[in-house]
Amino acid sequence: MTVSRRTVWWAAAVAYAVLLVALGVRSYIFPVYDLDGSTLLVGTSWAGIFLTVLSRRKQLSKWHYAMAAGLVLITYLSYPDTSRDAFRYLFDGEIIRIWHLSPYTALPINLPIDQYSSIFSGVWWTKIPSPYGPLWQALMVGINFLSGNEVFNGLIFLKLVNAAALLVCARYTYLITRKAWLSYSVLINPVILINATHSPHPDLIIAALLLAAYYHTNAAARGFLVSAAGLIKFHALIFAPFFARRLRDVAKLGIATVAGLGVLLLILKPLTGFELGSMLTANKGGGLQGIFSLPGYNAIPGLRIKTIFGISYALFVTAYAAIAWAYFRGKLSRLNALTYVSLLVPLLLTGLLFPWHFIISVAFLLLSDSLMALAAVSFIGIFSFNAPLNTAVLIMFAALFYAAGYVIRWVGGQLSEPPKVFNVIGRIIIA
Repeated sequence: MTVSRRTVWWAAAVAYAVLLVALGVRSYIFPVYDLDGSTLLVGTSWAGIFLTVLSRRKQLSKWHYAMAAGLVLITYLSYPDTSRDAFRYLFDGEIIRIWHLSPYTALPINLPIDQYSSIFSGVWWTKIPSPYGPLWQALMVGINFLSGNEVFNGLIFLKLVNAAALLVCARYTYLITRKAWLSYSVLINPVILINATHSPHPDLIIAALLLAAYYHTNAAARGFLVSAAGLIKFHALIFAPFFARRLRDVAKLGIATVAGLGVLLLILKPLTGFELGSMLTANKGGGLQGIFSLPGYNAIPGLRIKTIFGISYALFVTAYAAIAWAYFRGKLSRLNALTYVSLLVPLLLTGLLFPWHFIISVAFLLLSDSLMALAAVSFIGIFSFNAPLNTAVLIMFAALFYAAGYVIRWVGGQLSEPPKVFNVIGRIIIA
């Protein structure tokens, strides 16, 4: 008996949905606040990436979109048990609006335990200032107001923001590529669903703004969008030079970005209510230092940050300079350059071991139609720093993938389709 591709797709979709439901049920019964590669989490991630690969170049109907809506709804209704970060975001909104303190000077560990901090008490990042920008803090103030300073209501609004960003990312993916199935892949990808609508983070909002900047060619619009992304988390600003090709355009984009930063800061100051100067003077990876988050990892027990600090920065600067040189010499397309920079962010810069930083990488990899590369990133994204062996595998796999991809693209020139070797490796991995 021959099994049709349609039957396989729907079987994979149902299996993925069932696993997401199981993940959601467990999140309420036994929240672990961890991404340590549990069997259920790994199985769900692989089911999701398998469905994503099966969706390649697929003709879509309203039933496919109904399935995608169901997957998003399942994760939306889940409790954010894979990370405590959402409660820190909401807590920052409380200390700004209710306590009239700055998240760049007031450390959670020094403040009274309340409804939010009781959930994340003892986590290493309670010892550091917030690494997020004032636009994100203003959003948290708004959510705190709308939620009435209630945890449950706050989670609903925070997840709603991520769900809206998910739709924006999917829409811009279609506008850029004119491929409905690529846009659809954004909606069902497990890295995005688990780390955005299940356990909300700001990275998907940053990805939405960067995709919008990629689509809109006007320098003023691009500058404003990049500056908005940078004021959510500062490392987004490292993408700015790659939205222009000629030096004259770089200057225009730079002026527009600086102007956007200035206007937004003027608007945000009365909305946040705290002195924005504290953002510039914060240490330990908080405030402006959030552009290079490694200083904050001094607070992680047992992690000798000084042993990797210099190496990480040296690798980042070298790789970033090489990508910029290749891009401005015309050897790399804008999409490839942005993709490589997006891979540098989680691998070397802002959370070497945190999977939600891969969301921006996933967004750009999808644009390049590199679904096998996407499978690799999804594989990397299911582990955390709590398992040393998994961490070693993560770093080695990521380094090999990055180096091989760069060499292949350098030799082959600008590629609109992924190199054939990605397809071969991807099939082996997925098998």
